[in-house]
Amino acid sequence: MNTAFKYSLIIAFAFSFAILGCKNKNNQALNQNLPSELAALNKQIQDDPKNADLLDARSKYYLNHDKWNEALADINKAMQLDASKSQYYCTLSDVYLMMKKPSRAQDILLKAMKTFPDDPIPVLKISKFFLIIKDYKKCFEYVTKAHQMDKNNPEAFFIQGFALMETGDTVKAVENYKSAVELNQNYFEAFMQLGDMYAIKKDKLAGGYYDNALRINPKSIEALYGKALFCQENGMYDKATDNYNRIIAIDPNYKVAYYNLGYLNMVYLKKYNVAVEFFEKAINLDPKYYEAIYNRGFSYELMGNAVKARADYQKVLEIQVNYPKAIEALNRLDKAGV
Repeated sequence: MNTAFKYSLIIAFAFSFAILGCKNKNNQALNQNLPSELAALNKQIQDDPKNADLLDARSKYYLNHDKWNEALADINKAMQLDASKSQYYCTLSDVYLMMKKPSRAQDILLKAMKTFPDDPIPVLKISKFFLIIKDYKKCFEYVTKAHQMDKNNPEAFFIQGFALMETGDTVKAVENYKSAVELNQNYFEAFMQLGDMYAIKKDKLAGGYYDNALRINPKSIEALYGKALFCQENGMYDKATDNYNRIIAIDPNYKVAYYNLGYLNMVYLKKYNVAVEFFEKAINLDPKYYEAIYNRGFSYELMGNAVKARADYQKVLEIQVNYPKAIEALNRLDKAGV
């Protein structure tokens, strides 16, 4: 529903109930064509239009689906109904930030801190705001203040860990992420960061952190991909294959999973015919996926099929002009006289 429209309040009394009945039927019909989460929120708001929490929830839904104007309308209405919760200020700030109005977003958070001086939520939010805009000095300043207000807040440790990681102090970053998961054993984002950081070091602890992330969200493609890639790069090919297949079961259109299965079979398992099949599945999803076309060509070359290899390398150059690997491959075929 477009919240920019204003519905007329001038309705003849004699027809009011009939019109309301039609409106409810129309809303039901519209909701049937909407995503289930949004349809449920619409129904709840229709039944309880003065519930600010529901409007805040729908604003966040719109925010997550790139509908900035709808998100702004809902959170403004929520704040008109109830200005006593700092979370609404934080949502409003998020909306302005996504609308590329950082100054407005910052002003809202500063106002929230002034309005709710004992509440760590807006303090954490503004520390995250400065993290996003890469003002690390301000980020550390506010996250320290949040720690002083609540020394056991896992989000404060997470934000500080992220800022430390981005400024190059990975040791302290890991310490902060570990503190975050000790305080909240269901902190998905912190487990993911730990998994990624240990994966970079090729430390087997990475697998455990990805498993914890999957315990929290078993269908997380991000976590499955992180674990699959870690297993692939550390010789655990069966586990890598299993996790890529789990991704495909969740999202059959996830082309990178097919590509990586092709790469795994081509480079590590030397099963070139199997690799070709996976590269083809990736290409079917994205006909301009030149990396997949190149590697299908390379698989053909490794199989001794120079004709198909050459065709793929030439196709790559039609999509990505001067792609070095394709040029080198064609030169290699020419030199070999095939």
